Amino acid sequence: FGGFSPAKKATVASRYLPTKLRCSVKGDSKTYCGIFSRKGDVYMAASQDQHIRLYDVTANRFTLFKDIQARDVGWTISDTDYSPDQNYLIYSSWCDSIYLCNIRGGHDTHVPLFLRPPSVMHFCQIGRA
Repeated sequence: FGGFSPAKKATVASRYLPTKLRCSVKGDSKTYCGIFSRKGDVYMAASQDQHIRLYDVTANRFTLFKDIQARDVGWTISDTDYSPDQNYLIYSSWCDSIYLCNIRGGHDTHVPLFLRPPSVMHFCQIGRA
């Protein structure tokens, strides 16, 4: 809040910060990754149950519109992100590939992108730069 007066801080907090908690999504698995799209209309959550769930958040609630079963997951999905055009997502796990999936459309894309260098026996991609 920087240089805001106490009255301005109270106004901003009461208008823009939640004052009541409610359960939006309930599940039985730990969620390790969560990120909003650049426009803020989609929330992507990746859970230890090997699912990536995409929620439409435009109506002030989380409405599931796509559930992707992740592939080749060891312990959990370790990272996710959106493509620059926001039409695809990418995820990594404890394996030697990252996966590219479409977000919307009448088709399903689920493409592995193999990363392991040829001379390495064990490899996994963790995080993104």
